[in-house]
Amino acid sequence: MTRRGTRRRTAHRIAAGLLVASLLGAGCSEGRKRIDPASVRPQPIGDLLAYLPEPSSHGDLVAVFVEENDPGAADPLKAETAERPWLLASQAWFVGPVPRERIMGTPYLVYRRREDAERIARRYEGARVFDWKALRARPLRGSNR
Repeated sequence: MTRRGTRRRTAHRIAAGLLVASLLGAGCSEGRKRIDPASVRPQPIGDLLAYLPEPSSHGDLVAVFVEENDPGAADPLKAETAERPWLLASQAWFVGPVPRERIMGTPYLVYRRREDAERIARRYEGARVFDWKALRARPLRGSNR
């Protein structure tokens, strides 16, 4: 295979990873349109985890990116439409399970700093902090607990 073909395959794999993460693991957004935050239905990281091992016609996944929750938010469970920074899932800290409504599967909150994740986890009974490797090793569940 030529270098150009290898680069094209790599670009397709990264694009596929971003698409999967944005559709399944990072919440919903409609660009700059004004939408009612109550209508936003964030998608759980659990769905992302369920689909990661599935084969793709785009090739193997190269990287997974997730959106970071605002560590200063008064209510981390409130649906929001503001743009948030992206980070590699392998560099993120996940808090869960959390009691988020209108979510199928186990919902998790995502933070860049472990200290933020630990502080938020203390707010919710039964919530724990996981790194990406530990989160992927957890069994998939169909409920919030």
